[in-house]
Amino acid sequence: MKNIIIIGSARSGKSTLANKIAKNFPYQIIHVDSLRDTFYKIYPELGVGVNTAFKNQKFQEFLVSYLESASFESKNNFGYILEGLELSFDTVKNHFLKENYLVYGLGISNATVDYFVNQMKKYDDEYEWTYQMSDEELKKIAQEYIDLSVKIKDFCNQNLIPYYDTTENREACLNQIISEINVKFED
Repeated sequence: MKNIIIIGSARSGKSTLANKIAKNFPYQIIHVDSLRDTFYKIYPELGVGVNTAFKNQKFQEFLVSYLESASFESKNNFGYILEGLELSFDTVKNHFLKENYLVYGLGISNATVDYFVNQMKKYDDEYEWTYQMSDEELKKIAQEYIDLSVKIKDFCNQNLIPYYDTTENREACLNQIISEINVKFED
């Protein structure tokens, strides 16, 4: 079976989609943010953080090397789901746009800043890093997520990667992807 790569902005549903896929197929999920955090703990001098991993060539090389050297095959020949916003466009383009991968893009490119701030306030709990932020801080973050989503959408369109805007009807979008994967695996 094909490995699955899910790229997208924060809060677009990457982890939720990965978990949904794994409920239907025996894939292993790799959360790139966990790898990023571990990488940072071991090599803090390299500055691989939340806003820098995407641009850090050493971290991108680490990801590719890790995936190439590790064995993720299960007894049913399923591999892994890699999800994260830390994957650079070059890494995706140079390493994952191949026959043995399914790549999906998620984003919130249709959201407005106010809509997204209201969503964060509605759904965030004390475990979210944005929980205690002011409205102005949330607006800045929302704009960054929306801008990134537009870039992801453009990248996906240029590289023939399916892109799904999850601003509204997120559950329906994610279920549509699950249906599409089911069809691919029936072939």
